[in-house]
This record gives sequence, structure tokens and C-alpha cells, in this order.
Amino acid sequence: MKRVHLFEIHDQEWCPETIRQAETEYLQFVIAKMKGYAPMVPVLAAMLERTGARQVLDLCSGAGGPWPWLVPVLAKQGIKVSVCLTDKYPNVNALEQSTHVVDYGIRYHPQPVDALRVSEELAEFRTMFSSFHHFRPEQARAILSDAVGRCEGIAVFEGTRHTPLAMVLMLLVPLMVLIMTPFICSGCSPAVCVIYSSGV
Repeated sequence: MKRVHLFEIHDQEWCPETIRQAETEYLQFVIAKMKGYAPMVPVLAAMLERTGARQVLDLCSGAGGPWPWLVPVLAKQGIKVSVCLTDKYPNVNALEQSTHVVDYGIRYHPQPVDALRVSEELAEFRTMFSSFHHFRPEQARAILSDAVGRCEGIAVFEGTRHTPLAMVLMLLVPLMVLIMTPFICSGCSPAVCVIYSSGV
């Protein structure tokens, strides 16, 4: 698909850690509350059954992605998985909270993990949620090629679409941040609340 590849501030090394953490925690809140990835559960369940994979390496996890609610959903279907959350810039505090949401099945890798350079010791079925669009086409191909070359399954899920309506909805994100901030900030620091409220 032809597209203009811009950059996201929180992907940059110079981005202040507080802003990056606020961004990932906001996305985590939206993913958890809206459960936009619920329709893909049968697809992921079928892939895990077909491959027999029960160890999952989640790349670009941010603050945890859908896994805190997804692990119990899969378990109810008889698919018990162990998930390792990773990120190039791990938000350790948020990842620790995500691992405590469920009684089992989720851990996090405290060291940075670059989706373009996954070490062999992390050889597991891979997933990516709301993150594949961060990579340029050649990088995206390299991520898929690496998984295939190692005979590891990979599942990529995006919640965005390349449509005019999607572009319009993106313009409403600052308003959504302002509306959701009181609910997100129930357990975060005042500094983080200020960042959320500013619409960053």
C-alpha cells in the first residue's frame, strides 16, 4: 500500500521519557476499555491452535496492549498462553501493572527489545498490536522475513484504516485525551496527569 511515512514523537530517542510513558499509558487505557481488538480473538486463537504455540513474544508492547484482558479470554477457550511483553523503550512501571492484572500468563522483559533485532533467546510466536505502522515498508518486510526465517509464527493486528473517516477520527484524539484523562489518572502521578491534560 502506498503511503506517506511520517514519524511519531514517542518513537524518537530524544523524546522525554515522561511523554513517552504518558502516550503508551493512554493507548493502553483505550485498548483495555474499548476492546477494539476483540473481533480478532478467533483469528489469533485459530493461529495458536494451528501452530501449537503457547509461548508468545509481544513486540512493541507499550504499556501492555490487549494482553491483560486477552489472556483470560483465550484461557476460557482452552488456550493457555504465556506472554512476554517487550518494547524498545520499556515502560517498566506500566508493564509491571499489566503483569499483575491476571493471575498467570504474563511477564515482561525489562531490557529494550527492538522489533528489528529480536535475539534468538526470545524465540517464540510473535504478536504486534497497533505498532506495525511505525515501521517503513522495508523494515516491515524485514520483521516478517525474520520470523519466517526462524520458522516462528507472527500475528500483526492494526486498529487503524487508510480511509478518510479514519483520518477525521484521528483529529478527535486530543479531545478524547481530555475526556479520558480523569479516568486514566486515578493511579498516576500529577506530572503525568498534566501531560495527559495537555493533549500530548
